[in-house]
Amino acid sequence: MARICINALALDPKRTGGAETYVRQLIGCPAFREALAGHEVTLLSGTPSDPVLERSGFEVVRRPVDPARRNARILWEQVTLPGLLADLRPDLVHFPYSTTCWRYAGPQVVTVHDTTNFIMPRSVGLAERVYRRVLQSRYRKNPRCHIIAVSETDRRILQRHLTLPDDRVSTVYHGGPAAFSCDEATLGAPRPEGGLLWVGRPYYHKNVDLLVRMMAALARRRPGRVPALRMVGLDEPSRERLGQLAAELGVREHIRFEPARPHHELPALFREASLFVFPSLYESFGLPPLEALCSGTPVVCSDLEILREILGPAARYADPRDPESFAAQCDALLEQPALWA
Repeated sequence: MARICINALALDPKRTGGAETYVRQLIGCPAFREALAGHEVTLLSGTPSDPVLERSGFEVVRRPVDPARRNARILWEQVTLPGLLADLRPDLVHFPYSTTCWRYAGPQVVTVHDTTNFIMPRSVGLAERVYRRVLQSRYRKNPRCHIIAVSETDRRILQRHLTLPDDRVSTVYHGGPAAFSCDEATLGAPRPEGGLLWVGRPYYHKNVDLLVRMMAALARRRPGRVPALRMVGLDEPSRERLGQLAAELGVREHIRFEPARPHHELPALFREASLFVFPSLYESFGLPPLEALCSGTPVVCSDLEILREILGPAARYADPRDPESFAAQCDALLEQPALWA
């Protein structure tokens, strides 16, 4: 029997996102819990603690760290957490949020969710880039640190930039999320009233401005028949900026700019949509398109190596630098029910 610690201090109960989805579904997965049944597992939680941790059946060690206060949490992880781990004396620690403790040199597994700072540094602030690179250098220096990459594309990027040998990096894909599903009887049936959907966060590499420009191109292609677009996950400054751009392009009435929604509300949004549109300039995996496909919703996404690796022939691909390219793919799917199916 091994002592295993999983660092879930960063899991904010009020936040949704790729890393949060990963931790919640990992801890909540019956097969994962079954695999660890013969071991002593401790979950390190902040305060407040996410409900999925409390329902896991594992021991939960709560610390007075608010996961919503990111800078304070990072400081606590780097200064205080190594001492806590020394007291717990685990045989293995899993860091599921792409980071580790600089001062902790014990056996560990780190899941790295994105390599944005290597490929698109403009999408990451200077302080964040420095922070990531400092910790990423620790991956290389600690021979007892094993990296989980979420795609083969990212595994190659990590090995190239961190000079990691093959036996120090593994690829473990995200699975199809169970909550996102489509009734077999309705699978392949078009949803003409559903409209278009995008879900995410307005980071630079998410390329959200293209969606507004794509709607202007669709309006030219489909006069009087412009589908509605819901953009879910935008902060207030992004809603204001994109709303102004939409007004300038004459498509403000066709777009709903919405804040983030709790993760349990997202499956219904995916099942209602006619199409899911994903124009990212870069991704390490791309969970939302997979959630869309599981929901029976066709995907129009950027023609990126990683998205072709994950989605294969199940999606339609467009140029993320060209709104007309996305408009053409969306228009084709909206016009041809057989192609949609």
